[in-house]
Amino acid sequence: MSVVFTGMLQGEELSQAYASGDVFVMPSEFEMLGQEGKTDFLFTPGDIEDCMSKLLPLLHNKVLRETIGQAAREEMKKYDWKEATRMIRNEEYNDAIMFWRKKRA
Repeated sequence: MSVVFTGMLQGEELSQAYASGDVFVMPSEFEMLGQEGKTDFLFTPGDIEDCMSKLLPLLHNKVLRETIGQAAREEMKKYDWKEATRMIRNEEYNDAIMFWRKKRA
């Protein structure tokens, strides 16, 4: 398995890179949507050995990659535009109304 460092991609190039990859590594200190062990693995920031200990099983185990990939796809379905606007409309908008009603009272 080879590794490709693409640099910054956008638009169609970014979509093609995601679609063609077996493993996606995001070396960020913050992860908002992951479910550790189900859709991703977290590693200690700056600890390359810890990162590799999480990454190597993914590189060598196709079943693990497919299982995590499927779980990630299912999780992301919760965050499509329809769901995001439903949440804003039903939850955040209602919270804002309640806030202003209490402030007026």
